[in-house]
Amino acid sequence: MRVTLRNTPTKTGTAPAQPLGLAMSTNGLQIGSLQGGLGAISAAASDTTRGNSSAKVISSPPAPPQDFREIRASRANVRLGPSTEFPVMAQLLAGDRVRVLDEDPSGWALLENPRTGDVGWIAASLLSAKGS
Repeated sequence: MRVTLRNTPTKTGTAPAQPLGLAMSTNGLQIGSLQGGLGAISAAASDTTRGNSSAKVISSPPAPPQDFREIRASRANVRLGPSTEFPVMAQLLAGDRVRVLDEDPSGWALLENPRTGDVGWIAASLLSAKGS
């Protein structure tokens, strides 16, 4: 396998504004460039048995569906950590929609308030069921 990183300094000695390029090849697969991120990677594979080569564009997988739920309690405390021992950072009201980022096995959910962008923990029992 061969990996080559390229970054050409400007006359002032600072790095250019463009992203760092990466060229990598391994048996039968060559990735030409990762400039512009990992959103799309061009790959050329060789079929050594027939002398054919083909080009494919590989895209990143689609994002998983987002988990939006509603607050079921009349008031719910959003905390800085997954326990009542953590301080309250905000309160949400019944019917408020939140995006669940993760659920802890101990019964706590990490959520984001889409209106404010705040992220905190809430007792999962105070949320509507997943997919509702």
